[in-house]
Amino acid sequence: MEDKIAPFIALIDEALAMVTEMQSTGTTSNSPEDLDRTLQFLIKIKATASAGQLEPSQGVVTLGLSRGVTEWLEPPDSPLYAAIGAIERFYREHL
Repeated sequence: MEDKIAPFIALIDEALAMVTEMQSTGTTSNSPEDLDRTLQFLIKIKATASAGQLEPSQGVVTLGLSRGVTEWLEPPDSPLYAAIGAIERFYREHL
């Protein structure tokens, strides 16, 4: 599983960069609280994965990122949706 953590963390880093950019530019209509909550959750998942303490998905369990983000993220075609989806897919299929 360790050999799969690096690409998983790379996907998280991409999403972290997007959220950070959304926060710094202020060009999004999303609330700062939602962005901060997503940022903190991504940081927590990254730390857990880096420490080797991430619960295996077994092809069933999800991280809950997609569900959380779809509740607030606008516009619906935001690149962040794709980034979050990639994290969830990788987790479900490889970890």
